[in-house]
Amino acid sequence: TTYDHPYVQIAISDNGPGIPEKIRSGLFAAFVTHGKDSGTGLGLSIVKNIIESHRGSIVFESETGAGTTFRITLPVSNDPEIPAQGTELPDRRTGERRSGTDRRDVTHAMPLSG
Repeated sequence: TTYDHPYVQIAISDNGPGIPEKIRSGLFAAFVTHGKDSGTGLGLSIVKNIIESHRGSIVFESETGAGTTFRITLPVSNDPEIPAQGTELPDRRTGERRSGTDRRDVTHAMPLSG
């Protein structure tokens, strides 16, 4: 992971067989699969859409027989300044100000497993 204000970059690498050249150009397309037990072909397409919806990017480098590295780059913040922990933030739905550490929105929406 590297930090280059205003972006952070996350690198994920393996030392596997690499991504075959013939599928590299369509790797992030929906429903692209490789091999008979490869899944739905939606994973990387969804990942790319989520990252881009956060104004980020994802790229990869792959060498046959030497592995693959995915690099995800995301902006540190949508705002020029990052609020300090505990800063009062307006609720986007109601305009009501609340603590930046308030987790009610997340915890009440999480189903309990049982």
